Amino acid sequence: MGLPHNKIPPVLKKGRVHILAVTADGYEVKNSGNDGWNVVGVSAGKEDWADYSLSCKLKMTSPGADWRDGVWIGIRYMDEMNLYTIAFYARGIFIHKMSEGVGTNDDTPLKIAEGENLTLRDAKWHDLKITAVKNVITISLDGKEVLKAEDKDWNEAPYVAKGKIVLGARKWTNSTSDCVAVFKDVVVEKAGK
Repeated sequence: MGLPHNKIPPVLKKGRVHILAVTADGYEVKNSGNDGWNVVGVSAGKEDWADYSLSCKLKMTSPGADWRDGVWIGIRYMDEMNLYTIAFYARGIFIHKMSEGVGTNDDTPLKIAEGENLTLRDAKWHDLKITAVKNVITISLDGKEVLKAEDKDWNEAPYVAKGKIVLGARKWTNSTSDCVAVFKDVVVEKAGK
């Protein structure tokens, strides 16, 4: 269930145009995104993926200028109305949810973990693992669990049960600098029982 390194995965057509390059370091994603709270970027996988772990190495080489610019990763992506977005903001990690068109925003995220060590703004490689089993999402960074969220129909919308992955580097429309992230060793494996 991993991404082959010799093939560029499909690119989502919605949102602003972004650049995907395959470099010696890995997949480079630049200025993907929109002004909402859903990731836009490179999509891979199958819509019937349910309980899984996404593991990768990632590095943000340019963080953008807005406090929300950064690495954004989608899990259980069915479409723009059904997915979870894990956003690495300047203040920490935010999990946003969109289910049946009902979404969260900066005031109503599913969960937040704040801390400078969670922002990925150090231009160094980090090991990331995101696991989604049933309605629980667990995020580990550099081998340490940093965030766990249980979606008990947050915002009165059901949890998103299955879907693809999305890799992005979100840049707000009025941000004055680029947001660039590099992903490598991207692997998706079945999780849970």
